[in-house]
Amino acid sequence: WGLSLGNPRLNTSVSKPIFYSGGEESMLAELPFQDEESLLRAKHIAKVNKLKKSFDLDFNNKEAWDDKVFGAAPDKVEKFYDESRGSTLTARYYESEDGVIRTVFGSVSGQVHECRKHSIETAWKFISQFKNE
Repeated sequence: WGLSLGNPRLNTSVSKPIFYSGGEESMLAELPFQDEESLLRAKHIAKVNKLKKSFDLDFNNKEAWDDKVFGAAPDKVEKFYDESRGSTLTARYYESEDGVIRTVFGSVSGQVHECRKHSIETAWKFISQFKNE
């Protein structure tokens, strides 16, 4: 993550495009269902990007979450199959208050803590449409 959420250099007010993805099988704290610290990251992003969906979620009550990985139900979901690994990247799209979808929370089946070409290319296709933000 790099910066703690209390760091004064951390963006707390300017909405920016983001594609956050992690491995569903990782033993590290990558995704909100895996660790409370990751849930705090998602909550921070939801606040900064002014998402319409509420991320007022309790980690200890995750069995009640609408989305079992990130908590809040997405506005749209796309699945991208990776033939080279036989896994699927599930991209959850969330709309901001201004009507723009600039936030994607993704998870990859069968993936641990690793960086893969398929995920990077999918993220780039999303992020590159925001050349002026």
